[in-house]
Amino acid sequence: GAGRQQKEGSAVSGDSGCYFLTDDGVACLLLADGMGTGAAAAQDSRTLLSSMERFLRAGITPVDALKAVSPAFRLRSAGMRFITLDTLTVDLFTGKAESLKCGAAPSYLRIGGRWTKLDTKTLPIGLAEEDGHSETVPLRLGHGDLFVMLSDGVSDGVDDGWVLETLQKHASEGAKELAAHLVTEARGRGTDDDRTALVLRIEKN
Repeated sequence: GAGRQQKEGSAVSGDSGCYFLTDDGVACLLLADGMGTGAAAAQDSRTLLSSMERFLRAGITPVDALKAVSPAFRLRSAGMRFITLDTLTVDLFTGKAESLKCGAAPSYLRIGGRWTKLDTKTLPIGLAEEDGHSETVPLRLGHGDLFVMLSDGVSDGVDDGWVLETLQKHASEGAKELAAHLVTEARGRGTDDDRTALVLRIEKN
């Protein structure tokens, strides 16, 4: 499920998010946040996600896909712009998953009923000295588990008590409804920025 709101007064959002299922049964969530807001940030984030999606659908790992697309962004931006990237891939046959972050906001994960925050110390693409530099976390997801991916317009992880309260209060609702609650509750908190939330709920058929 996805929830989105652009910055107040902005016609477009600099955040781009998507989710899809590959032919090999791998569920993919991607979220990119372009520097600033508006059309330029939106173009950066959409272009990056489009490139990443092509590689992931072809069976390339997120790490290798990032190594392929980040040099092109650095060249195009000439060091003047940057972009954060957040990805999650889940093999729906085995539950094996991997989270990859490049300067992205924290994600929130519920496994076995316990909530965990996944943070990163990496820099956004365009600021890192090394192309494709990222931080990955291996995971194993199963029935009833939740993964919540946010842009920093929702929460940068510093004052996130309300995020955990919202997650605990609405965790039993659908993924789309939970994403909408997070985006709505974020309005007026912290900095005024584009707000995006992606929520994945794993359920066994």
